[in-house]
Order: sequence, then structure tokens, then C-alpha cells
Amino acid sequence: MLSKTKTGSLLAAAAAAASIFALTACGSNGAGGSPGAGSGSTPSSTVPATGQGSASGPSSASGPSSASGQGAQATANRTPECDAGELRISYTNNQQINDGALAGMSKTDNVVMFVNVGSSTCVIQGYPGIAALNAHGTQIQQARRSGEAVHPVYLRPGAVASALVSADTASCSAPKRVAGLLVTAPDQYTSIRLGSPGEMCLGSLTVHPAVPGNAAGIPL
Repeated sequence: MLSKTKTGSLLAAAAAAASIFALTACGSNGAGGSPGAGSGSTPSSTVPATGQGSASGPSSASGPSSASGQGAQATANRTPECDAGELRISYTNNQQINDGALAGMSKTDNVVMFVNVGSSTCVIQGYPGIAALNAHGTQIQQARRSGEAVHPVYLRPGAVASALVSADTASCSAPKRVAGLLVTAPDQYTSIRLGSPGEMCLGSLTVHPAVPGNAAGIPL
């Protein structure tokens, strides 16, 4: 039979062991943090992407990856597209063209010009929107694209880009006199009306991509 002294010693030792076990169990959750904080107990691959990227998915899934931060910086440093409010649209001021350099039998060619009137460099790229108008201002024909490759044109303040608008007068039996052209800069939605480009067979109305300068890339 155990003495009271030995029994008391055994009980004290058991209590101490239980206390140590309890402290160890509490410490397994991390140093003072709840699951998911600090080192965390939730794998990062289970966190839904929110436009900052994640280690488990493609960086292009929903926005620039936050791992390097280079995607957002590259976007911020990209030359902005020319807004409609930064462009003055008109027929070209090229003197040779205005003196009839493009005049020829069975065709009517016009050059539309875009001038950067803003205060900073912007880029224009692609095909302008071109529509032929009747005397009432109604669209009667939209120009088809020529199919040429497009390239960015960087416009400093005051710099110029232009595009050729071509048609012929021999592919139809009765060319129409077009009262005006409705012109929209590439990738924009605000249009401006220009004066009559002359007579044309509407089905031949074609627009070419914007290029640097005021001569639509035509060697003069």
C-alpha cells in the first residue's frame, strides 16, 4: 500500500506533465497568430485571385502579377493612345497633293490628316473609320479596309499622321457625288464631318491605315 507521501508525489508529477502537454498543444498554432496569418495554416494556392496574381495560376489570368510588379509598371509607362480630343482631323495640307499630285483618270484619292493638338506624345495605330455622306448627312457607304499591315505612329505635340482614302469612277455606270466624309480616328468613337471628296463609285471606297506625315506614305 502506497504511503500518503508517495501518493502526493505521484499526483504532483502527473499534474506537471499535463500542464506541459497543454502548453505544447497551444503553441502548435503558431507564435501568437491565428490560422492564415503570419506563416499561416491555409495554403496560398487556395486564396482566390483578385487581380494581383497567385503562385498557383498563370500571371495573366486576371491582371499583372504582384510577384514582380513589372507588369503594372510597364503598363503605366506605355505611350497613351491618342484620344479624339487630342486630334485635329482635316484633309491634308500637303501642297503637292492639294495642287493635284494624286489627280488621275478614273479615280479620286483624298488624304485625311490627324494632328496631335495635345500637350504630350500619344500613339495612333490602325485604320480610321470612313463613311460617305449624302447631302442630308446620312451615311450612304462605309469604306472597306485595304488590308495593309498597321504600325504604331507616335505623335509628339504638333506632329502629323495621315491615311489615304481612295475610290474610282470607272467601276460603276453612274458615279455619285459624295457630299462629305465622316471620319473617325482609329480606336475612337467621336467623328468629324469633312467636305466633299468628289465623285466616286461607292462600292470602291477604300481606306488605308494611318502612317506618319501628311502624304499618307505616298512618294511625291
